[in-house]
Amino acid sequence: MAQDESEPGFRRRIAYSKECGARDLGVVIEDFLLEAHRQNIRQRDGKRPRPQEDRERKVKHDFIARLRSYLESLRYVEEPVIFAPGRWFDGDDVAKVLDKDAVLNVVRMCIRYLPPDKDREYADAILRDLSEFYRKKGEQIVLERPITSGNF
Repeated sequence: MAQDESEPGFRRRIAYSKECGARDLGVVIEDFLLEAHRQNIRQRDGKRPRPQEDRERKVKHDFIARLRSYLESLRYVEEPVIFAPGRWFDGDDVAKVLDKDAVLNVVRMCIRYLPPDKDREYADAILRDLSEFYRKKGEQIVLERPITSGNF
């Protein structure tokens, strides 16, 4: 693939993610994400992006499935502490897994990158859980607009 002006920035962001503890993607996925980045820039600039090839659709599918599995695996952190945090596994251990910046990054991605028909739904679900957290502490979150009902 020919290098374009956006590739150095892309490569720096990938390297930074690895420095922060992200898993190595491997060459195939990294190259796929770079090409997706390029094609999205083409579309943003009013040019027609090229269609995905079958192998690219498979790489995308596998990448999404792997990330989804990683997110679901976070549920395992809850098991040892759900009823009784103790010496073997406690809240400090949970905090090591659920690093504040990593969790906030996921929340930010929900707000910034989800399509308009989903972003408010996710934000409302996050606010409902935060509201319940503060209600149990005797506090209240006050919003300018009501949180829509529904399940997350």
